[in-house]
Amino acid sequence: MSEASVGGTREDELRGEPSEETDDLDALSFDEAPSFDESDPVDEVAFDEAWMDDPSTPCRGCGGAIRERYYDVDAATVCEACVQVLRHGPPGSSPFGRAARAFALGGLAAMASGLVWWGIRAATGYEIGLIAIAVGLAVGFAVRIGSGQMGGFFYQGMAMTLTYLAIVSTYVPDIMDELRHLPSEETPSEETSLRSGPSVAHAQPMEAGPQSRPSEGSVGQAEGDALWTPIVFVIACFISLFAPFLMGFENIIGLALIAFALWEAWKVNKRPYKQISGPFALGGAPEG
Repeated sequence: MSEASVGGTREDELRGEPSEETDDLDALSFDEAPSFDESDPVDEVAFDEAWMDDPSTPCRGCGGAIRERYYDVDAATVCEACVQVLRHGPPGSSPFGRAARAFALGGLAAMASGLVWWGIRAATGYEIGLIAIAVGLAVGFAVRIGSGQMGGFFYQGMAMTLTYLAIVSTYVPDIMDELRHLPSEETPSEETSLRSGPSVAHAQPMEAGPQSRPSEGSVGQAEGDALWTPIVFVIACFISLFAPFLMGFENIIGLALIAFALWEAWKVNKRPYKQISGPFALGGAPEG
């Protein structure tokens, strides 16, 4: 670089006219820090304040925010409203109303599933294990729906009882048929007819005269059957309660199927929780 050019540059600087070389040097200046707008997010960071999340805790039951106190239900954080539903049922429901609905729905399911069980057994002659599962599940879920999903020993016992009645009711038609065919004391057997001698065997039939009334005998027999049928039904229902056990080891498979159906009804109506503890203050010890 010549002295003239250097001198010219200095003269330009003294006159306030920047040269091209001066512009290049200013572009490479590291003495000035970059400036930021007021809207820059860096200005919004306050390092003297701690960042905190929402102090509330979500409820595992309803998903709502818990801000003051909570309950521990099988290691799950649950709000007070959900705990009240678990303990006392849905709002507006009464224990008697829930029990009545559970019994009504469970009874309908028991009758329907019992008819299906009997129909399949009558058609095939076999007791199918899947039907036992279906009976237990149908009655169990019906009781659970009627109880508002409360569960517990009371509803488990109700479901098991209705399931057992649904199964043993399938034996009632067979027991009634056996009772109707029992020998009657008034009807002489074939052996008695043979022992009665020729006077009975070769007895001449009586001529039907104007005073004979065979229709009255048939009417009386029909009335007797009509009176006997309800009695037979009651007796058959009573015997059916013990029928699975009266068959002994021949019905061991049937007993196993009944036990499995009862287990399904019991399992469906288990209480939805094991233990409730609390209330706890959020972030503190249990309240008194």
